[in-house]
Amino acid sequence: MRTVSAITAGIELRFAGRPLAEAMAAAETEIDISAADTVAGYAARFNVRSQDLGGFYELIAAGAFDGVLEQDVVALFNHDANQPLARSSAGTLRLSVDDIGLRYEFDLAKDDLSEQVARFIADKRVAGSSFGFFVAPDGDKWVRMEDGQVCRTITRFSRLLDVSPCTFPAYLATDVQLRAAGDASASGLAAFLAAEQRTAATVATSSRARELELMEISLGR
Repeated sequence: MRTVSAITAGIELRFAGRPLAEAMAAAETEIDISAADTVAGYAARFNVRSQDLGGFYELIAAGAFDGVLEQDVVALFNHDANQPLARSSAGTLRLSVDDIGLRYEFDLAKDDLSEQVARFIADKRVAGSSFGFFVAPDGDKWVRMEDGQVCRTITRFSRLLDVSPCTFPAYLATDVQLRAAGDASASGLAAFLAAEQRTAATVATSSRARELELMEISLGR
């Protein structure tokens, strides 16, 4: 069986279970990439920092995908709904979670789009993966780290929409990555920063009140 596989960091094309470079070196004729029949990779890795998502970065906690893998999920190219590659309800997309993260594997159809995606992966024009999702109402938490950066940790998703071989992944550690930082995460960041400001204002007010109290005591009032 020929597979396009991305099991380790960076996309790796495999041919009959062997790394493509090794197989091509041993082959007398050029390997037909369009004959590849499977794409596999990690759409998300647990506890790995994302790139800057607009004032914060993100981590995905182990267990965040519990309860959503049974939903109908689509494999898309670059999250484009007009470029579907496979679907879990059709049995052509398979999802699983291990200690590393969310792993996906889908069968390549015998069409131009699938052949193009295989070619992009083979020559490393596409080297990451992504996923589209909704976060559960109580499924994330925000913390300012010691280095001053804001971290959002996602602990539970309510919906997994798609997994996608992606040109610009938000998580560089993923293989062959809809990063939807979008409205939910933006409003979450705004709420977190507003809460921090309120806390800072409260602390400042309390500190000033204590200073005045001490001044009064020192003046014998």
